[in-house]
Amino acid sequence: MTRVLLVFYILLGMIGCSKEKLLEEYPVIDIVNNAGKYQRLYFSDYFSSLELIPLETRDDCLVDFRFFHNIVVKDDFIFLQGQGRLYAFDKSGKFHAQIGEKGQGGGR
Repeated sequence: MTRVLLVFYILLGMIGCSKEKLLEEYPVIDIVNNAGKYQRLYFSDYFSSLELIPLETRDDCLVDFRFFHNIVVKDDFIFLQGQGRLYAFDKSGKFHAQIGEKGQGGGR
């Protein structure tokens, strides 16, 4: 189940992470404005393949996906952004770096 959610968030991030360029290249499924309007969707109508990438799970790179609002796949990396932090994983799922940390002072 966790892997299915991971793939869902990655796919959702890929669809929504960029502006007009991605809108031209990928179909957009408007979930918010179509809530309650049930329609059967087939994965194969939108995607040709699926790749599961289990992310490394160590204490310094545990990610709670409820708080990450942006997932970007760029070149050979997967970036997770949220709560003032950016986590970088390679495409094999190995953790590389955490960028940013919530500061103690005002405006940080």
